[in-house]
Amino acid sequence: MALVIKDGLTSQTARVNSKGRLLGQSVSEGPLEEATDLGEAIFFNTGFATGTTNVEIISIENEENDKDLHITRFIFSAILNAIFTVFEVTSGTPAGTVLVGTNPNFGSSIVNSITAFGNAAVTGTVAGDTLFQVHTLADTTDQVFVEGSIVIPKNSAISITCNVDTTVDVTVIGFWHAN
Repeated sequence: MALVIKDGLTSQTARVNSKGRLLGQSVSEGPLEEATDLGEAIFFNTGFATGTTNVEIISIENEENDKDLHITRFIFSAILNAIFTVFEVTSGTPAGTVLVGTNPNFGSSIVNSITAFGNAAVTGTVAGDTLFQVHTLADTTDQVFVEGSIVIPKNSAISITCNVDTTVDVTVIGFWHAN
């Protein structure tokens, strides 16, 4: 005879079989999936833009008072071989083409406070520490998974440059988490 355990809220069950083994189902999700469900995730994409050597392609500054922006991944592509550099912004006021983030939960009306500029026309910031670099081959796409290890607190920013004049596309994916 087996013991059956029923969840009172859903139709989920678990059971212990005659050999004493627990059998069940579980749902596992990471912080990005949870944030998406809550309407706290955001995607930024430059679209295809003409990058100029060592000019910022995208700059993202967190202006949210009580939430940190955790970056989970970057997606890079370029028409030519290119090296993308992601760095901390130490000072300055970015300017350029305003880049609006997309909340991937289309049913959410949450709009967090953030300033982003893109389309390879960002100016006015001073580069600080390099966080990482990635080399992409011509006409390829590279994803860098950082799984929330890059955290942008209030009034802090990151920017991305490319080392060559070429058409680029950069996507940054992240979520907000209370600090």
